[in-house]
Amino acid sequence: MCIAVSGIFAQTSIPGALKPVESRKYRSENSANGCAAVISGYKCMSGFSLGSPKGGLIADGIKGSATFDLKGAYDKCTFAVGPDVLGEGALRDYSIVTAKADGKIVFDEVIYESDAPRFFTIDVKGANQLVFTVVDGSVGISFGNVKLWKAGQTPSNPNTLYPKLPAGKIQLVRDLPYYFTRPGGHVMPVLGDRFKTSMSEMKTIKVSGKEYDSGLAFPLSQALIGKESGYACFWLGGRYEKVSFIAGPQDSQSSNTRVWLIVKADNKTIYEECIRQNDLSKQFVLDVKGVEKLAFIIEYRDSDFLGGMTLGVVDINAYLAGYAAVPSAGIVNPNKDRISKLPDVCPLMSNIRPFSVRGMSKADQTLFEGESRHYTFSMGGVKYWEGFLLTTGNTLLGDRIDSYAEFDLAGEYDWISFDAGCLSKRSYMDDDNLLIYVDGELVFDHKIYSTWPTQHYKVPVHKCRSLKFARRGTGAQKQTVIGVGDIVLYRGEPVENDIFVHEVPDCPYETDLIDLCGKPYFHYNGRFVSDLTSFNMNDCFLDGSTITRSFKMKDGRELNKGFMLETNIPLGLENVTVMDAAFMLLTGVGASVSSSDVAAYTGVSGGASGTVNMGIFLLLNDQNQKQSAAAAFNTFGQYESCTFTVENMREYMDEFDEVFGNRSAEAVRNPVKLNVIADQVLVGEFWLDNKMAPLTVTVPIFRCRQLMFWLECGDVRSGQYLFHDLKLSKAPCDIAIPDKYTPGNIGNPPSGREGGAASAGQGKTAVREKAAPAERVAAPVVSRQPETKGRKKAGNAGDNDVRVEWEDKYYSSGVSAIDSYLNDVTKASKAVKAYCEGAYEMPESTRTFVRAADGSVYKCFSFVGRSGARLSIQDMISTLEQRISEGNSLKSDIGLKQAGVASASLGVTQLKTFQDMGLYGKLIKSATRYMNQCKSDISMSMEQSRAMIEAFEAYRSIALDVDGKKSTDTVLILPTEPSDEIPQVLQQLEYFN
Repeated sequence: MCIAVSGIFAQTSIPGALKPVESRKYRSENSANGCAAVISGYKCMSGFSLGSPKGGLIADGIKGSATFDLKGAYDKCTFAVGPDVLGEGALRDYSIVTAKADGKIVFDEVIYESDAPRFFTIDVKGANQLVFTVVDGSVGISFGNVKLWKAGQTPSNPNTLYPKLPAGKIQLVRDLPYYFTRPGGHVMPVLGDRFKTSMSEMKTIKVSGKEYDSGLAFPLSQALIGKESGYACFWLGGRYEKVSFIAGPQDSQSSNTRVWLIVKADNKTIYEECIRQNDLSKQFVLDVKGVEKLAFIIEYRDSDFLGGMTLGVVDINAYLAGYAAVPSAGIVNPNKDRISKLPDVCPLMSNIRPFSVRGMSKADQTLFEGESRHYTFSMGGVKYWEGFLLTTGNTLLGDRIDSYAEFDLAGEYDWISFDAGCLSKRSYMDDDNLLIYVDGELVFDHKIYSTWPTQHYKVPVHKCRSLKFARRGTGAQKQTVIGVGDIVLYRGEPVENDIFVHEVPDCPYETDLIDLCGKPYFHYNGRFVSDLTSFNMNDCFLDGSTITRSFKMKDGRELNKGFMLETNIPLGLENVTVMDAAFMLLTGVGASVSSSDVAAYTGVSGGASGTVNMGIFLLLNDQNQKQSAAAAFNTFGQYESCTFTVENMREYMDEFDEVFGNRSAEAVRNPVKLNVIADQVLVGEFWLDNKMAPLTVTVPIFRCRQLMFWLECGDVRSGQYLFHDLKLSKAPCDIAIPDKYTPGNIGNPPSGREGGAASAGQGKTAVREKAAPAERVAAPVVSRQPETKGRKKAGNAGDNDVRVEWEDKYYSSGVSAIDSYLNDVTKASKAVKAYCEGAYEMPESTRTFVRAADGSVYKCFSFVGRSGARLSIQDMISTLEQRISEGNSLKSDIGLKQAGVASASLGVTQLKTFQDMGLYGKLIKSATRYMNQCKSDISMSMEQSRAMIEAFEAYRSIALDVDGKKSTDTVLILPTEPSDEIPQVLQQLEYFN
């Protein structure tokens, strides 16, 4: 802005008519800007500038000054003063400036680099000399429109620097640009149609789903040193009464960031608030009556490592006194009008984009907005073109990254429906809970099992503003990806619709399973995804498309189509060779390998055909780190039977059995159990072993959508088994299926049928026998219960799999690595027993039935301690949360101790006798299982604590306020239940204490 300064009110101007007689660091013309001086970024055609003693590249300590001879002719001096900057600098830099008339101080001010122009009139009556000096500081100072007034004249100091602006209301940034900001890209103006370059500007910014074309963007990230901040200052000139603006995070990837929004008026804080990445935008209205300088300051608070966010401060308006249309402060609903026009039943992703997204992967890689049916993700072998992925994980520094996608529904919808499952074609697998929050309240918390087919859900959302899908992550080093697809919004309750129809591929009457489905949509072989191996899961599946890659069989044959399964027991001595142990010892790995507890219930009704009443509970990784193997295909509900051949491709035998001469038939054969499951229905059980002949079987699959092959893990790692020649048929199949699950008792497999089928029920075989199909009844959900000392573990190992017992004593083998590991196990054992024995029990409760003023009956409910005193729910939750924290610490400590198994295993070779080698080798193997059992026991106790917290919070959630009586953390007013026995005589609620 280059505004000429009028001189009609004065006879003398400085430096026009009066030049300095002495000066230092004095400048009266800025050739670079074509003006005499720059005051707070505003160009002035009349004035001068003085340098500071600490400014410049090298501070020289020389004070800027200018001396003018007045010869006693003047009475007053008027001028504008401010920092000599072009609009960028440090917020706190300043200089001290004085003016002396014949040695008397008549002007003494601190001028900050961020100050707006300021206007002064000083007394110079009769003075012979006037000296302006920059006494201290690092900021150069400019004086503009300097006028000398004689006695009898009326001094005038008009603000000719201020721009001409519209009356009533102005828009900051568009009508009135900021005059000062932090350099370096920490502030970017949002300019709309005036946008020129993305280097320092933004055309628009999207906040809470709405695009804004005017305002400021503050991109902030974590600074390695100091605190990151951005700021911008506006010169209001004391003319405005109110300022309004909208503030909120830019719709973008979240890094769990918080920032402070600070608003200052003439260097005094008039508002401050902490804003999180997933907050909805808010409208702010502030009083700025008489304010000269308005500053917006955004300071980084915290985030994930090297995280950050961009805060938008948009639609910034200033209002003159009396302006009638000032908005109201509060949460804004910018999408209300648009979303209200959407259909009553409509897809979410293609209509409403999430305003906050968080995860290990960037938002543009995890959001599928229906742009094309060729841009998809897959769950359960089905392709989805609308939805999103929740990606969790850990950083190198140990930060646990959760994941969420949050939407603004504008209060328009009542229900949602969606599909959820694990992302297909992932080699590592675990289970995690999918959470849904409605306006911050948790309304949905369901486990998504990695081995389940995709599930369909319907959830009420109660006309919410904020809808958030989230998962916390498992803490494992490698984590699966949860997908949410086909999300539909409903006004009113869900109704049948055809918004998402997934086409079924051409399914011939008979076909090859791999030709139809391709790669299994989940395929797990633990050893091939271990951090200790260089194996590749791509070597576990071949689709027959080339003869250059093949499975090499024991007899020399090569097969180029099929998939391989192999069970594993990581960190057990049976699969740690001397070289493996040395590798683990040198690289410090071990505890993190296969640490995820990947569980799947297969005894739950999931398909149209129901479930055999068997209550199977199978684990990919059980508490002793036994890794089962599995592969699943989506057969699209089209086929009745599957015929396949399975044979042993590679044998495996325990090294201890080799070393100590155990050549029993069982050890040589190393039997392993195969389950075939169709839509979570057990349709076949078979025993496989090292010496088996190729086995070809047919199983009924009842037009299932998930066909799963599950290889159970025994006490020893299995050989490698190849499945090939898999044929599907639509022909009706009446082959019998097991009427109950047969526990995988590895020590006693069915005899007399080497490589044959496992017994089902009373010895019925499922190998091509023609028998009436068993009645197929849905089984209840199987839930995991905390195990107690001496209790046998239920599940795929059967009732004969007894818990590992450990003798807590001092071990002394003579090899320090062995002794250190075994004694660490004893320490851990004692700590875990103490932790589990200190389990927090659900307290007793009391209830008093009361009658409200309107005659309604309620119950006043309290938890009580042993003394009968009422307990605070928050105190109980805090105790349980502390217990969970202690459990996590204890599990981490055990994980560190487990790393010692590598050096302990290596130490076995240093023992002097075969007897000691056998004794301590078995102890190390048992210790490894026991440590995993300890972690499982801790997890069970922690789960119990979490369940109790959920129970307490459930009580809280239904508590009421009635007749002016408010529920508290010690007394809850609850509605009655049908099972309550209500007495005839009731206390009045108003008198209840």
